[in-house]
Amino acid sequence: MAAFVGGNLEQLATLTTTFSREGDQVERLNRSIDANLGQTQWTGLVADEFRRRWHEEFQPMLVNLHDALLEAARVVAVRRDAIDQATNLHGA
Repeated sequence: MAAFVGGNLEQLATLTTTFSREGDQVERLNRSIDANLGQTQWTGLVADEFRRRWHEEFQPMLVNLHDALLEAARVVAVRRDAIDQATNLHGA
């Protein structure tokens, strides 16, 4: 029995757009927090710990999420186009 390969073209296009849009939003969030954190006068142990964690943990995770979403958008778009082409070839 062959595995199903395919998808709803409209839904895949929407998913591509969502991944791309939300990836951009993650990048904006990252830049906004980083800029505000850098411009805010905040001292003490809690401030130092948050800044350390921001730079070592949180910010890299946001960068990874951004990259993963944009890569997923690219992959879904390629797959959607391949399904569209295969469907049109079989329908011809």
